[in-house]
Amino acid sequence: MGRMATSSSLPVNAKNLRWPALVCGCLCVFLISPSDLWARGKSQPPRSLWSRVAFTDESQDFIPPPPHEEVVDQRETIIYQQVQGAEPLFEGEQSSGPAVMQNSPGGPQGYSDSGEGNVVPMPAQREYIDPGFNNPHSALSWQLMPSGLMYRSYLAGEKEPRIANVWNKDAAGRNVMESTLGARVGLLRYGTVGAYRPQGWQFDLEGAALTRVLPGTNSTELEAVDYRVGLLSTWAEGPWHVKAGYYHLSSHLGDEFVIANPFFPRLNYVRDSLITGVTYELTDDWQTYGEIAYALGREDGAEPLEFQYGIQYSPLAFGLCGAPFAALNGHTRQDFGYITSVTFQAGWQWRGSESQRLFRVGMQYYDGPALQWSFAGQNETLIGGGMWFDF
Repeated sequence: MGRMATSSSLPVNAKNLRWPALVCGCLCVFLISPSDLWARGKSQPPRSLWSRVAFTDESQDFIPPPPHEEVVDQRETIIYQQVQGAEPLFEGEQSSGPAVMQNSPGGPQGYSDSGEGNVVPMPAQREYIDPGFNNPHSALSWQLMPSGLMYRSYLAGEKEPRIANVWNKDAAGRNVMESTLGARVGLLRYGTVGAYRPQGWQFDLEGAALTRVLPGTNSTELEAVDYRVGLLSTWAEGPWHVKAGYYHLSSHLGDEFVIANPFFPRLNYVRDSLITGVTYELTDDWQTYGEIAYALGREDGAEPLEFQYGIQYSPLAFGLCGAPFAALNGHTRQDFGYITSVTFQAGWQWRGSESQRLFRVGMQYYDGPALQWSFAGQNETLIGGGMWFDF
């Protein structure tokens, strides 16, 4: 019972601080963004991945023509090109010297006409795909254990499957360490090949153990742990990403905590939920998302509805230098009368160019219902720093 007195509970009027914290978090996200973001956002509407496809004759598989010399005069460009071994296009064809390409934007792109009956084939234009982007015209294929994900975890989502460790201070001054050991992986895909923004459909498996330990206590006491496992069907097309599936979450007190607090009321908190979510890429660097879950099976205080939504800045930057990131997440649960928890993160990230996995270090601020769902009815404020590894 003594431990309950030192719990990281907040006065009721602290709930009124959550919306100001949400607004301040939004301002911080925009302040750390590049200075030209507003200008780019106004001048360039959101683009789909297909806008990265351009037509040019400089693709990697383009074989340059034989050496030629360009002579430019006032009216036309004359290209001297020696074509050896070419079969005549029609009977009686004879070479009449250099081919003349008129500088007319409406002229044919595959041939040049000298005006004297001689047609010389020009190098065909190739379709160029920006490296790293899947060809939208490539054939879809079935893949077992594919690389990459079509729907990624929210950066500031507090119950997302990942590997993470965050050191916090709570309102009571305790040291609280939140650790996550989990992953989300693809099992089957019908879509494009590769980890970089795959398109199509994919079936995923996710799971995580989300623990809280108390550094400085005897044997670094395990206070509580939430277990999550789920199956997701995901889709991706252009900037749109959709998921739908099922997840199970159950909450448990740690053995050391139960021994130290034998009269603490134990809750068998369980959620078996259907879930669906949508992520939209505002630009290459900004994403916004929202999801809803409904618990068909629930025990000990769990209520059916929960909502999660947010915005995040995660640049498509690769290499050793990395890039800044920021994320703001809101989580509203019927369990607590639809009180919204707020999580804000900011720091530095590194992204794998082939795997697209993300490693981040930075700070985190959390305010809302207890992060460990065994402690129903308690509110807490946590601030600290940590590291996150996202699949």
